[in-house]
Amino acid sequence: MIEAISYQNKFKDQGHQCQSLVIRCMDFRFHRQLDQLLDELYSEEGGFGDYDSPGPAGGASKAIVDEASRPVVFSAIDIAKDKHQIKRILIIDHIDCGAYGGSSRFSTPEEEGMFHMGELNKAKDILTTKYPSLEVVTLYQDWDSLKII
Repeated sequence: MIEAISYQNKFKDQGHQCQSLVIRCMDFRFHRQLDQLLDELYSEEGGFGDYDSPGPAGGASKAIVDEASRPVVFSAIDIAKDKHQIKRILIIDHIDCGAYGGSSRFSTPEEEGMFHMGELNKAKDILTTKYPSLEVVTLYQDWDSLKII
């Protein structure tokens, strides 16, 4: 027997559009806080709202910079662009990312942050070249802040 859990989906009779695609790591430790921070960051737009988020394993910028995983990310962007009419891509890296060896790979949190900023800039260059009509925003999330790069 199948047990059903009822709910109301606000999109049932609405369009199929959202403003942004968020490329972030799958790491659960950062998701809830990130959603709140994005709402604050985009409060002038009425909050961040709904977004597509493929959440590749292995770090957001790494999935774009790495040539082997890049086609998977491009495919997700193409779908979001074509089906949901996104206008913006956010690439968000975080501290202690296992894809980059975690925090223990770096001497200081500042060194780790600078490394991620470099990777995020590489990823942004790749995406702005491939998708010139989309705004690309890069962010870095550490344990107590979200930095706009």
